[in-house]
Amino acid sequence: ADNSVFRLKVAWGALDSETRKRHEQLSELLNTGNNHRNLRMALAARPPPAVPYLGLYLTDMVYIDEGSSDTICLDDAARP
Repeated sequence: ADNSVFRLKVAWGALDSETRKRHEQLSELLNTGNNHRNLRMALAARPPPAVPYLGLYLTDMVYIDEGSSDTICLDDAARP
């Protein structure tokens, strides 16, 4: 593992400052904090057409599916 870490440090050290800055910007944009707030704001501010990150919407759909009831109660009297 030490050799791998060393090679990674060498690789990062070989990057120019512009590339490091771009990586930092992308890391901030794709930060998962606050339910991907940065990415959602960037997509909302972007005029269409824009190619969204599909994983964001798939995650939303999973949360909606898991958080929603599988049945619908049609009779008010049947509610607990």
